[in-house]
Amino acid sequence: MTKIAFAFSAVLALLAATPAVSADLKNNDDMAHEIYVEAGEIDKTITIGAHETIRDLCHDCYVEVTETGSAFSVEGEENLVITDGQLSAE
Repeated sequence: MTKIAFAFSAVLALLAATPAVSADLKNNDDMAHEIYVEAGEIDKTITIGAHETIRDLCHDCYVEVTETGSAFSVEGEENLVITDGQLSAE
């Protein structure tokens, strides 16, 4: 029983030490876009330039292209792409 408890606690410690992976956002368009991001109680508006990629944008969040209303809820490591003003998962 002690061996099982020790092994279980080692697995929990490993999971706790694993960093949360955040989503990237890539803009395939020839124009910049204003992006609204909401993660928990924090929200912000950012601009992504034409053909720009923002690394580690957020984890478990809501992302919206403000000009088009195209939105996506990120759950985990999904990478998002903007094409013709529309958000999609890559």
